[in-house]
Amino acid sequence: MWSRLADLFGRVVNSEIEEKIRTFITMARGRLIFIGIVLGAAFWLIESVMHVYVFHRHDFVDSIFFPELHEAWMRLIIVGTAIPVWSLKAHRA
Repeated sequence: MWSRLADLFGRVVNSEIEEKIRTFITMARGRLIFIGIVLGAAFWLIESVMHVYVFHRHDFVDSIFFPELHEAWMRLIIVGTAIPVWSLKAHRA
């Protein structure tokens, strides 16, 4: 009888722990995707600041929203790589 009770108690505790682990992993996935998006946006802003203040091109708003064609595709390559990589890490977590 005691072994059955201990076995049942062990299953209940294990299922509660498994549920907490699943909840933590789900939260971590969302955070990693959010980190990827934030890093992509930060890169875009830093790149815009660099082009405005270092290379003295355009004003800041134009550099963010209307970059030159060669700048836009370079930024999109980096941002387009960062977000899927962080999302992939989130999927594997």
